[in-house]
Amino acid sequence: MNNNNINFSFLAEEVKKRLDILEVANQEGLHLKKTGRNYFAHCPFHSENTPSFSISPIKQIFKCFSCGKGGNVITLLAALRGVKNGEIIYQYAKAFGLINNSKSTVKQQQEIQLRAVKYEFKRREEKNSNEVYRFLCDQVHAFRRAMKQAENEEQVSGLQKFYQIYDKLPYYIGLLEDLDGINGDNAQVKAYFEGEELMQEWNGRINS
Repeated sequence: MNNNNINFSFLAEEVKKRLDILEVANQEGLHLKKTGRNYFAHCPFHSENTPSFSISPIKQIFKCFSCGKGGNVITLLAALRGVKNGEIIYQYAKAFGLINNSKSTVKQQQEIQLRAVKYEFKRREEKNSNEVYRFLCDQVHAFRRAMKQAENEEQVSGLQKFYQIYDKLPYYIGLLEDLDGINGDNAQVKAYFEGEELMQEWNGRINS
């Protein structure tokens, strides 16, 4: 195959958007166990008695704390299958319909980017249902209820510091409207990812 004209950096990013490293690891036969935010298993690249191979589903990376091998979903697949990164990129780019031949124009790349975002939105929406929408609703309603019950300025200040959304309420409400599809598909997709990021930040604060 002739790969000379393929923009592998661009395609690598598109492939990574479509592959979940945790799902890939499971499909490749790794026996993972959740510990905290990450998942651990015996490293597939060397023998060991204690699991030191870690996967972060949030960062979409892997790392073995024993042998030091690490990377992303592409480098993981390449290492497990004993092939080069470029072969993995090309294989999955073809499978996802990102390339039909060896040339990819700027316009095609822009169309691919748009499809990629919508694909990722659909995949996450199906996986998480309305989790993001519920989170935003709960944050807005919980903050408003708590503010109504506050008895003094000290409590109000504490609530504002805890929720950190006092000056962001219009933004949260706007996201909810976008998620309802009021402002079209593109706004809905954008709102979903922004809402998901807010939810992850909140969970990180609560669990830290």
